[in-house]
Amino acid sequence: MFRLFPKEFAEAIVQFEVDSNPTAKLAAIEKVKTFSTALSGSAAFTLYDTYGFPLDLTELMARERGLTVDKAGFEKLMEEQRARARAAQKKEVISLSQIETTTPTKFVGYEKLEVQAKVLEVVGLKEKTAVILDTSACYAEMGGQVGDTGELSGSGQLWRVANTQKVR
Repeated sequence: MFRLFPKEFAEAIVQFEVDSNPTAKLAAIEKVKTFSTALSGSAAFTLYDTYGFPLDLTELMARERGLTVDKAGFEKLMEEQRARARAAQKKEVISLSQIETTTPTKFVGYEKLEVQAKVLEVVGLKEKTAVILDTSACYAEMGGQVGDTGELSGSGQLWRVANTQKVR
């Protein structure tokens, strides 16, 4: 963690306050002048990135204490962080464009938990299979809601439904 006022700075202030010798006071003033009156961009970025402390509040508090904030240094570090975040993102587009059915599936899940349905289309997508039905009791994923799971059975076989999606 950083310290806004290093030990040497505090010692120079105490020396100025305590020492009555004018030469010692001048030496203390010169020592204080060597310290920056700006909060580094790195310190402001640490406050923001690690603790969630907003830059505008850091600037306000620094201004109240007669300091400035190295905003250019902060922005440089912020852009580096954004670049790292973009590089770490895994973007995978799942395409249902192979599905050609234009007939909408009738949803009956409010009235029934099981329903007889006709398979309109079966499409292989990556390692999974999409099955389009004419009627379904499963609620499709939309509006922030997770789609239902369930089972499909037919011809003496049982298939697990892992996800239900609405195809537009």
